[in-house]
Amino acid sequence: MPVPPSDDDLLRATLAAVAPGTELRDGLERILRGRTGALIVLGHDRVIEQIATGGFPLDIEFSATRLRELAKMDGAVVVDRDVTRILHAATQLLPDAGIDTSESGTRHRTAERVAKQTGYPVVSVSQSMRIIQLYVAGRRVVLEDSSAILSRANQALQTLERYKARLDEVTGTLSALEIEDLVTVRDVANVLQRLEMVRRIKDEIAEYVVQLGTDGRLLSLQLEELTGGLSDDLGLVIRDYLTEAKAGFSLEESVANLVAMDNTELLDPSAGPRPWGSPSSATRWTPRSARSGTGCCPRCRGCRAPSSTGSSGISGRCRSCSRPTSTTSWTSTGSVRAAPASCARASPGWPRRASSSATSDVPRVAPEAEVLRRRVLGWYAEHARPLPWRDPATPAWGVYVSEVMAQQTPVARVEPVWREWMARWPTPEALAEASPGDVVRAWGRLGYPRRALRLREAAMVILERHGGEVPADEDALRALPGVGAYTAAAVAAFAFGRRTVVVDTNVRRVLARAVEGRALAAPSLTAAEQRLAATLVPTAAADAAVWNVAVMELGALVCRARVPRCADCPLAQVCAWRAAGSPAEAGPPRRGQAWAGTDRQMRGALVQVLRERSSPVPRGALEEAVAQRLRRHGTGHLEQVDRCLASLVEDGLVEPVPDGTAFALPA
Repeated sequence: MPVPPSDDDLLRATLAAVAPGTELRDGLERILRGRTGALIVLGHDRVIEQIATGGFPLDIEFSATRLRELAKMDGAVVVDRDVTRILHAATQLLPDAGIDTSESGTRHRTAERVAKQTGYPVVSVSQSMRIIQLYVAGRRVVLEDSSAILSRANQALQTLERYKARLDEVTGTLSALEIEDLVTVRDVANVLQRLEMVRRIKDEIAEYVVQLGTDGRLLSLQLEELTGGLSDDLGLVIRDYLTEAKAGFSLEESVANLVAMDNTELLDPSAGPRPWGSPSSATRWTPRSARSGTGCCPRCRGCRAPSSTGSSGISGRCRSCSRPTSTTSWTSTGSVRAAPASCARASPGWPRRASSSATSDVPRVAPEAEVLRRRVLGWYAEHARPLPWRDPATPAWGVYVSEVMAQQTPVARVEPVWREWMARWPTPEALAEASPGDVVRAWGRLGYPRRALRLREAAMVILERHGGEVPADEDALRALPGVGAYTAAAVAAFAFGRRTVVVDTNVRRVLARAVEGRALAAPSLTAAEQRLAATLVPTAAADAAVWNVAVMELGALVCRARVPRCADCPLAQVCAWRAAGSPAEAGPPRRGQAWAGTDRQMRGALVQVLRERSSPVPRGALEEAVAQRLRRHGTGHLEQVDRCLASLVEDGLVEPVPDGTAFALPA
């Protein structure tokens, strides 16, 4: 006797049956175009016969044309489960009226009750609303256009790429630490958390592939390319690294606990050990080898307990191997506050520097660093600008929007636009419901309008994946469209008070001058600069957030690139660059980015013309309007217009009318 499919399997099979490219979907689309409506049952047995009356049997081969013609008659069409034959037409269905239904229309009420009573999927095509609805396994699913599904699928694919890269990173770190026998509980937790997130996003995209049918072939290939060969068996990781877990440890329970965590819990660093029954208190975040337990000497397998020197750290000699160890203080987040271990057998890099800035080890800082901190923080307390997104009452969404807007844009231009945005779209949900055209128009003259579309896409992801709340985890933030390392660290610090390392152009310039004695930082961020910035971030999360914004403010207002105000700088007396006589930058002078005549200028002019019009602008009128703005004409001008229009269309910032004779902002 065959095993009946589960509800999830039945739903997946039904979605596949009505996906684009199938004969059934073709028939449904024809019914929609004909505006006739339809009720179609995907299955037939005695229960169907008992609630059916009238109509006539057919038992003919299924085709989209036949379905379209039969749907013109009153009553339902019954097909077999495989959708290969049409069995009945013009049949009146009379399900149990006592079955609960949330629908109001007669056709939809009947469809929901029939699906619940018979267990077969039922398709209802609304004549007035022009939508297709599925009732299957107690659920109601509205079929969407392929473009809407593809949009979400592409966002999910970008998210998967970032999480997969992060998974590869933490897995590589774990492998390296295993060789040195320095694996901690947090290292294993990082891999498990990222592996589970990758699995979830992979499954979500797989569902999109099913819904897209033939339209999802490319998406399926991309998914296979990203995850092919990836084992998402969480039990393998837990079993490999936690073989000496406490008595009563259940591998199955641990996997189930991890799978049951929602996305917010999964990305919470403090939730790391919970799946296998360990508490999240600070006492358990001690150095732990995967196969040797807790110990003060990371290379000694026999070490089970540290020397007793007080509650703050470990010092003296290892009780098992008698080798000396340095004082090491572990914080509640699993990071290290002091010097590396000096046991002769220990790795020179122990304890390791975490790869995530939110959980970075805090290295020993020279006394001069405290002087820098005090001076900068004291200056900021008196000179900080009262920007609206710095108000403690500003939600995380407001901070996030401000960080995206302020990328390569002066704060003076950002503030009025930010206020308008927050009044119009105060939540991610509000922005997600806005049209792309409205978003681009509201962006005004901030420049780089693709940021506006990325903000809207990010709002949609926040709504779908994070319940409408901006995530606090840096990795989750980096997975949002348009968010890089800087923005993720800044939002985590300024919106949630996390200890992160925020490094922008202003921070790099201040540190290059004050610490390294150079006029300007390198053209692009280096690993050495990142390490230097990390050494200066205070240990306490609250102090770290203030330091990050304070040093940025100092660079923006005082330690400026071209005309630094050294007389007003709180670091003037300790600045290495000033002490060296303020030498000019070595090497050839840097040239600023050109603006006049560039494609950036042309793209901005085109968008501005379209922003001012409420209807599509004919191509000729658009060319003339831009020529007047830029005072440019001729063949070269027209070629540049063509090139820039094509790039704007590709970026989704401009849409042509069907015949390509006019253009407008996206609807």
